[in-house]
Amino acid sequence: MIRRFELEVTSPDDLSVRVIRSQTCRIEVPELGVEIDPGTAANSFITDVEGILERICRVLRMVKGYALEEGDQDKLNVIERLFRQIDAVKRGELAITLILEDESGDSMILSENVRTIDLR
Repeated sequence: MIRRFELEVTSPDDLSVRVIRSQTCRIEVPELGVEIDPGTAANSFITDVEGILERICRVLRMVKGYALEEGDQDKLNVIERLFRQIDAVKRGELAITLILEDESGDSMILSENVRTIDLR
């Protein structure tokens, strides 16, 4: 059964909400345009919402390095905008929706404010 979990992150307090991600889980943050699909080397992990944002920042830093080498100013502008948006989320100035979608149903967001949907 595919399960979908949605959490509205609206304040710095929401950053500490526990997140459990299995190897088959897809992560999405629509407001940031972020989609993380599971691959063959995907790892399971337990973290919190802030940890998910830090993982996104880690990838952005890596991509930024490539963009600097290539001199791709458009890509650099997008990356810097995403860093600013993530900082705004951490300060509680920008609300986002954290979505987990897991075909195994083993992932979850541990919050009384989470919306859980069984898709199949």
